[in-house]
Amino acid sequence: MQMAGFLLTDSGRKLLHGKHVLELGCGVGLLGLVAMLAGAKCVVLTDFDPLVLDLCRHNQKLNASVLGSSRGQACSGPSHIEVRSLDWRHVRRQGKPNLVQCDDEGSSQPT
Repeated sequence: MQMAGFLLTDSGRKLLHGKHVLELGCGVGLLGLVAMLAGAKCVVLTDFDPLVLDLCRHNQKLNASVLGSSRGQACSGPSHIEVRSLDWRHVRRQGKPNLVQCDDEGSSQPT
């Protein structure tokens, strides 16, 4: 939640405004939604687990009215989110994002 909070600050909004964002290990897709709300032009959410990707797509659909953006298209037109499978062992270059984000809070051990 710290990353989400930062992305909604003035500094975070300046960082994201009009950018193409690639999120690695998106989980349920929360940061992608926040990135869109903070001004990103395009967010590509990636994960390897098919169940996680299904949940992420479901969450994006549930929140589509909040975002008011199109879904499932390549990032080229109006602002939108795309959900893709990504296996880091088999990556091929497909364009260059302006910003790569990842959040390890979900894997952190409580202190």
